[in-house]
Amino acid sequence: MIGAVELQPGTLVGGWQIIRPLRTGGFGAVHHAQQNGEASAIKVALHREESGDIGKTHARSLRELSVLLTLDHPHIIKPRGHGHLEDGRVWCALEYVDGWTLGDWKERTFPTFREIARVAAQIAGAIEYMHAHPLKVRHRDLKLSNVMIKRSNGEPVIIDLGAATYENAEELTTTPLPPGTDRYRSPEAWDFYREQGHKPGARYPFKVTDELFAMGVMLYELLTVPLPVKNPPRLDCAERVSRLPPAREVNPRVPEAFSALVEDLLAHDPAQRPVNFEALRRRLEELANHPGPEYSAEAHPPSVQRQPPPGDAARGKQGWRKVLALVDEQAARLRGRLQPRALVGRMAASRQRWRKPLALAGMVGAVVGAAAATAWLTHGERPASAPASAPASVPAPKVATAPAVPTAPALPPVKSPPVSAPAPANAPKEGSTVKPKPPDAPKSPRAARALNAAPALNDPGFPAWCKALPLALAMATEGCASIRIKAEPFECPPGAREAMVKLGWMREDGWGSATLGVKLDERGPGFGFYTFTLGAPVTGVLQGADRGEVPAGSLLHGTVYKTDALPGAPLGELRIIYDHVEIPGKGKFPVCVVSEGHAIKELKDNKATSGVLVGARPVSSWEPPRD
Repeated sequence: MIGAVELQPGTLVGGWQIIRPLRTGGFGAVHHAQQNGEASAIKVALHREESGDIGKTHARSLRELSVLLTLDHPHIIKPRGHGHLEDGRVWCALEYVDGWTLGDWKERTFPTFREIARVAAQIAGAIEYMHAHPLKVRHRDLKLSNVMIKRSNGEPVIIDLGAATYENAEELTTTPLPPGTDRYRSPEAWDFYREQGHKPGARYPFKVTDELFAMGVMLYELLTVPLPVKNPPRLDCAERVSRLPPAREVNPRVPEAFSALVEDLLAHDPAQRPVNFEALRRRLEELANHPGPEYSAEAHPPSVQRQPPPGDAARGKQGWRKVLALVDEQAARLRGRLQPRALVGRMAASRQRWRKPLALAGMVGAVVGAAAATAWLTHGERPASAPASAPASVPAPKVATAPAVPTAPALPPVKSPPVSAPAPANAPKEGSTVKPKPPDAPKSPRAARALNAAPALNDPGFPAWCKALPLALAMATEGCASIRIKAEPFECPPGAREAMVKLGWMREDGWGSATLGVKLDERGPGFGFYTFTLGAPVTGVLQGADRGEVPAGSLLHGTVYKTDALPGAPLGELRIIYDHVEIPGKGKFPVCVVSEGHAIKELKDNKATSGVLVGARPVSSWEPPRD
């Protein structure tokens, strides 16, 4: 039986006491831990060596540890200890970075273009160091969520080297493309997959140009998307990105030289990208030191971004901004796919001719929308919940584990500086150009706040705001908890498939070996119909006899979606996609389970009424049915 994905709070690991889980990826789970009052991050592999580890998470964890022990750079995460759990899984203690991911930093501190260039230059310098290292290390999974920004000084730290490799390393990849995130893959990687992916043993040789392209996607997102991308498209993302208009076309505030650099990084031809990360770092440093006033401007005005939420009181405002950001992003992608690059400038000029008529039409829609939304907007403020960073009491230790020395190569230890005490969320950062902004002061009434958030008639975002208004009103009664309500195609991450094999829910060839009886929501009745909120999280209950290693009564955690209209289901079918199963006394495990089709009987105000007791299937990939 495999170990639980997340360790329970209070567990002792090599002298560190687990406080809470932080994140779970395809190769490991990361936890917040403490030792003698100092914070650390404990990363645990998903599997042990002898557990039929198809994704080779054990070997990847040892490789990550070996690489980290040889690197010593101020902008790369540092190790503090390592060992094995009692169940055989390898663990590594890492420095704890008190701060934000790169995307959240952009959202919460409203950086200027000069500050973005400075942080990007430091990231490029760290990657340059990895590439020039004797091992010639490649990160292979550069993205916004794999870079942290320290709250204390605004410095970046590259994290999660679980997908990293180095020159002449053992081949752990069993698929044509190496591990990574699809939308950051280069066009040449996708070309290889289309042309060679069907051939047995085909393996794409990851290169520096792939890392440069991923850096370009990161910068494009920072410069053009006001909010971090929570649910980006999965497939063919490099084709989408490489056909997007220049950053300056999407966000006119972007300086011309900065936009040109990003365009070079995203070039379809690798030869047009910078030669290496040293050349990229120099160009970014030049932008960071540019004296032009345009570099002192904030990349995205605070008015189009979500403020740091103090609690539930900010949820409505967050929802509106989510809608606007998504509409702007999809509009930019559609323009990029439909327009040849040479026509971008002419199309931009032609849009000026229809902007004013559309703005006038939007005024009429805004008046109607404001009246329809008054009931929601004028509700009283809810009391703010406790901030996420509030210290929690540490439970008593549960399990004392005796760490064993791993079989990783004998490498010199790295001395790590002590963790500084966390600074308050809104405290000024000494020595940093990053300027955290306090959250907006409460304003009254809420209706006035919503109307003030509307862009001016001459604002480029006004047409998108008008288009988004009907969708926003449709979701108003739910506080804009989610804007994705339709089930989309997906493939399970490696950890879920291996876990389902061990749980007895799936065969080694990827076929589900059992149909599960599931009560879709534990709050619903024992049988009959129940009203679900589309896009909202839900907890299902496994029914009937035990299934494999999973007893009846185990909880399935997922999200509610719907399909398009189908024969016999004119309103679509309800689909719940469960991504974790919680087994009593054993913890949580990643899974991919999709509820069977059940016609929606009633659909109103983002709520769908359907059967509550249906079957569900473990899957390794899934596509919605089509009419």
